[in-house]
Amino acid sequence: MKVADRIAEFLASQGCTHAFGFVGGANLTLFQAIGKRMEMVCGQHEQAASMAAAAHYQVSGNIAPVLVTAGAGAMNCMTGVMSAHMNGIPLFVLSGNEKSIMFKTTSKRCLGFQGFNPVDVVGSFTKHVISADNPLGAVMAAEGLYKLALEPRQGAVWVDIPQDIAAAKIE
Repeated sequence: MKVADRIAEFLASQGCTHAFGFVGGANLTLFQAIGKRMEMVCGQHEQAASMAAAAHYQVSGNIAPVLVTAGAGAMNCMTGVMSAHMNGIPLFVLSGNEKSIMFKTTSKRCLGFQGFNPVDVVGSFTKHVISADNPLGAVMAAEGLYKLALEPRQGAVWVDIPQDIAAAKIE
């Protein structure tokens, strides 16, 4: 089973029925796995996806994951993430990113095609953010941060998963 499938199964087991997002190359594996298990609502923009996921929680009481791709896709959803976090609304963001080997480069512009490490950027307005660096760590981070989003005071959490880790096979 792929990491993405394991995370999607966990989210479905927690009662997630909908997910909001915008597909891109870096989050395609996550998007496909989650789309098999819940209704995917594709917005016109990542900001709309994060705001819609927050509204979904307010109406249903269920978290709807937000899926965004690397680079500008991740940046675009940050306004909705900050709004949810400041208002105590649990939000679970999954961002796809460039392959993990790209995190070892020293480029100041981007990692690979358009990736960046969101940890420093979103850390100030989320309960916690993790950039996964191994397959089992990605699954554990997703499960732990999902639960953290719901703990008082509720708020936004973010799990960043490189493409190769999302597609990696685990037991």
